Amino acid sequence: MNEIDKFLALMKRKEKRLMRTIWGVTIHMHGEPKKVLNTKMIHKKSALSYEQCLEVDMTKAQQEVFFFVDEFWKRYGIGPTMREITKFRGSRSLGSTHEIVGRLIKLGILKKMAGMERSVRPVYINFRTLDALEEPVESN
Repeated sequence: MNEIDKFLALMKRKEKRLMRTIWGVTIHMHGEPKKVLNTKMIHKKSALSYEQCLEVDMTKAQQEVFFFVDEFWKRYGIGPTMREITKFRGSRSLGSTHEIVGRLIKLGILKKMAGMERSVRPVYINFRTLDALEEPVESN
């Protein structure tokens, strides 16, 4: 087997692996195999824009938290911690802040990655387009 044949065999294996990733598992229904799309590879619906986020019915406390997270992202380029949100609200209870953030996540206004600090962010902020955000404010 020469080098070209080895290369073609390698590319064929990679193509099969890619197709398994895209199509996921094969389900046998009534003796007939059926391929099912891998849901992780399906394009997700687009996130709400800033204007659409403002149109969602929120309580006063939820609006305060949303505006704080939004301004924090615009100013520093990272998300605030739960303690920073709690301090901004003038509250001493982290639990109520967690509830408010959780409700905003369920409404589809904020996103958060489980187990990560400073991962709270508005849904319209895309990590690929962070250059569109304002430049960080320099303190004198």
